Amino acid sequence: MRRALHAAHRVGWKNAKHAAQWPSPLAAYGYPIFGELAVQAVDVALVMKVLDPVWQKKPETVSRVRQRVESVRDWATAWKFRQRENPSRWRGHLENLLPSPREIRQVEHHAALPYGEVSAFVAALRAQPGAAARALELVDIDRDPGLDDSTSLCGLMTAVCRPRLHLAPGFMLVAAQLSGSGSGKGLLDPARFV
Repeated sequence: MRRALHAAHRVGWKNAKHAAQWPSPLAAYGYPIFGELAVQAVDVALVMKVLDPVWQKKPETVSRVRQRVESVRDWATAWKFRQRENPSRWRGHLENLLPSPREIRQVEHHAALPYGEVSAFVAALRAQPGAAARALELVDIDRDPGLDDSTSLCGLMTAVCRPRLHLAPGFMLVAAQLSGSGSGKGLLDPARFV
């Protein structure tokens, strides 16, 4: 059934890499547990047997497995191969048995530039040729929660920013180029911009 679903939808997927990789998580995680079973034989216990052992270790991967299992079961229901509720449905079902993938995903914060060094950094960045100055579009200002949404970026940069400016990943690539260190750490030295 997963092959039939994949074949039916593959034509509509614009990304060939996605189309080629779509069955991989199912083959790696789902097929060993219930690959040979009839679609109507798959229940919540079998779905949990697939998901539970790796849910907290690989939340993104296993979440994709769950979504694909759900798709296969929905496809089978649409074709009248099964009549029961989908055992891999998240909303109102598995969300009661497993923590949300968002809750268990590790957050990695980006490097921060002290506020006092922002103007020198921006001046050095604007002096760079090509696309480097466009990295300013990637800046994520950590605003004071007391500010309203109408506050401009200029106002934030000159008057009321919190003590640190958090930098997006693309911004740190430019920082690494500017500092010549390959990591962006040399850029944080205020003497570099005097």
